Amino acid sequence: MWCCADASGTVAEEVQAVTALPEATPVVQPEALKPAVKAEVSVKEAKVKEEPAPEFGPFSVQIPMKGFSSLGLLLDFTSDVRPMVKTVEVGAVEKFNKLNPSRSIQPYDVIVALDEAANSSEIFQKMEGTLSHTVNLKLVRPKKQQVPISKTEGLGLKLEYKSTSLGAVINVVSSSGPAAKWNSEHPNEALCAGDRILAVNGREMVGPEMLEQIKATNELMLTVLKY
Repeated sequence: MWCCADASGTVAEEVQAVTALPEATPVVQPEALKPAVKAEVSVKEAKVKEEPAPEFGPFSVQIPMKGFSSLGLLLDFTSDVRPMVKTVEVGAVEKFNKLNPSRSIQPYDVIVALDEAANSSEIFQKMEGTLSHTVNLKLVRPKKQQVPISKTEGLGLKLEYKSTSLGAVINVVSSSGPAAKWNSEHPNEALCAGDRILAVNGREMVGPEMLEQIKATNELMLTVLKY
């Protein structure tokens, strides 16, 4: 087993022991006496019906920031690519969710872009600064699935986690091992880099605790968030 930690505290570990108007009659006037023409067209604005957020998959929302200085999102920055929503707290998103329940942002959604910011470090810096009047968010909602794994040695996964992360994020899937076997037998439900193991045998836990549980158990039921 090997592991490494960067300055942010993220640990990457390979688990070896697991792993129109009507026409008017024209009036002719001398050119010089013709008044300027003002045409008023009554247009009935079409109300655009926004599609609800999907059960899983990508979607976009616009969050008005009027009256708020914060989105009110507690994020998990374990992944260097895209932070995951842990909880929605007091802020602009909470109000948006109340007004738009079918498009609400939920825990486990990941943010792939916040305005022009498109990775975890850029999103973090953006959220620490002054946000625009309307924040454009692109998100992906995961599909939750159960993956049974029997192991005698390693899982064949390299996992990233922090001391407070919700579970662990899959960084690499090895070409051999129980995870690779699952992938070959279940190509439509294959474990991929960026997916997150949320729970082991029905119990959610933080990253370090999850790794110890995986190492100590040979028969595993992994609850995976697939993005």
